[in-house]
Amino acid sequence: MSASLAQSGAASAQHDARITTPACLVLGMAGSGKTTLVDALSAWLDVDSVSSDDEPVDDAQLNQQIVDAIHSMSLNQASSVAPPARPSAPSAQPPAHDVLPGQGAYVINLDPAVYELPYDPNIDIRDTIKYKQVMSQYSLGPNGAIITSLNLYATRFDQVLTLIEKRAPQSRAVIIDTPGQIETFTWSASGTIITDALGITLPTVILFVVDTVRCENTMTFVSNMLYACSIMYKTRLPMIIVFNKTDVKSCHFAQQWMSDFDKLENDLKENNFLGTLARSMAQALEQFYHTLRSVAVSAETGDGMDQLVKCIQDAAEQYENDYRPVVDARKKARAQGKKEHQDEQIERIRKDMYDEPGFGTGPRFDEEDESDHTGSDQQNDGMKPSSSVFPDKHAVRMAKMTGTYYDKQEEQRKYDQFIHNMDASNPDSKRDRE
Repeated sequence: MSASLAQSGAASAQHDARITTPACLVLGMAGSGKTTLVDALSAWLDVDSVSSDDEPVDDAQLNQQIVDAIHSMSLNQASSVAPPARPSAPSAQPPAHDVLPGQGAYVINLDPAVYELPYDPNIDIRDTIKYKQVMSQYSLGPNGAIITSLNLYATRFDQVLTLIEKRAPQSRAVIIDTPGQIETFTWSASGTIITDALGITLPTVILFVVDTVRCENTMTFVSNMLYACSIMYKTRLPMIIVFNKTDVKSCHFAQQWMSDFDKLENDLKENNFLGTLARSMAQALEQFYHTLRSVAVSAETGDGMDQLVKCIQDAAEQYENDYRPVVDARKKARAQGKKEHQDEQIERIRKDMYDEPGFGTGPRFDEEDESDHTGSDQQNDGMKPSSSVFPDKHAVRMAKMTGTYYDKQEEQRKYDQFIHNMDASNPDSKRDRE
């Protein structure tokens, strides 16, 4: 009984030690207003984080500390600074006290090619990777330079993740802005590494930003939903469809299409092969819509941010209930595979050491070893060679390193074999010796 309670208490303590702050990975096509949404969401979360009596935080100094920490791995100093407060959007309302507890948003920019940002990121890839230098040094175009920059940054992302782990518990949310060329992040190796690392550490939610105005075209709408479906099943993380720019066009029509296939089919104007393809894809995605959350926002005016934050909170709870067990199973399988690989490498090294002539005193001997080390003066009738044939492996290693290694039995065997071959080729030499 006491052992069961102890195990239950340990499991509860492990669960309490987990970071519950949601990480929002913002993805979207170029022109969807993704970066503006990151600015509006972070400003909305920062509305009542810092009072007017607080001293302002020097953003340049904070970013420099983070850059220095990435290079020198001085994580404690860099992570001891609270994220700076950002000015609120004009129409942003103070968030409810029971939604996403903490202070402000911890914002990360992973777009190396952006020229100017409307927000001040806590961690900025541009401080570490110089996009134009990557283009020049590797003779790359824009997309190739973005992928290469992400690849270089992914090699240090474990340090960035340590900073996130230290600051996330005090923040309301971690927001990660990604390149506008969505394919360079979602389908690259570095994007997968970053997404998996976040998904294992924090309750990660995908915010897929959609340009509502462009989605008036049914083909564009279906293409966006197909892309969202592929990303969700690739990342295996909760997803929220964020219909942006609702101040220009309401997303009611798009949400109707998601819930009513007949409505989409009636509004689909194309009667050619493109229309047939769109209908078949929309019908296949009908079941996919039941697992999605969608929210209407305007990153320009700040409308809908309260519903978006509530959806993020619900998705984070879904992550803990549905996705966390899968992530833990993946971590366990990965650790088991790594252990098996290490054991295999150790066994291979051990076999290589014992297969080398003169090495080891272990129990492994095979017929080839016995025949190779049985000299003319050692006839043991099938018994294994004595340990004197195999000197201490450390002594042999040192002798080989110094060039003084000498195996008397091996030299005798080579000499006997030489005499045998000479007698076989020239019988007169044998008679002369006799």
